[in-house]
Amino acid sequence: MSSDDPFPRERLLPMQIIAGALAMGIVIFFGIVMYLVYGGGNPQPAPADTLPAISIVAGAMLLTTGPLSFVVPAMLTPPALKHIADSGDRYDVTRLLGLKQANMIISMALLEGPAFCGLVAFLVEQQPAVLAVPAVALTGILMQFPTENGVRDWTERQGRRIEELRQDRSRS
Repeated sequence: MSSDDPFPRERLLPMQIIAGALAMGIVIFFGIVMYLVYGGGNPQPAPADTLPAISIVAGAMLLTTGPLSFVVPAMLTPPALKHIADSGDRYDVTRLLGLKQANMIISMALLEGPAFCGLVAFLVEQQPAVLAVPAVALTGILMQFPTENGVRDWTERQGRRIEELRQDRSRS
């Protein structure tokens, strides 16, 4: 990379720390739940004849917020890009990275909720099938982990979109 590279790597590290912390929170809580269920904690499972309501809620949360974790950031990006394009200044990579970080946090938070709910459901109801909820949610979070190339590519695509918006505005 040349010294005139406009990509500020120091903005990438906080994004990686946030994403890693969100993922590690799920993994650590998983370990605590496993210890409580199978180790020394020994909580009593819900009676076998009761409806696993918390497990059902966790699954419903994942089915709802899972797709939203991809849709909401996609909905928030165009107005933000339009705002940057309308500002008149040349687009700032730092502003785009702030947008990327906000989108990432929103997306991962929408996945983190069902993961924790699924782990609580397993702790209370001890239905092994509900562990699929935190597994899928954690996979979704890890798939979005911000790598330098991924964030750089996203930033460049959005920068081109800003330039297109400005050209469209100047033609009108």
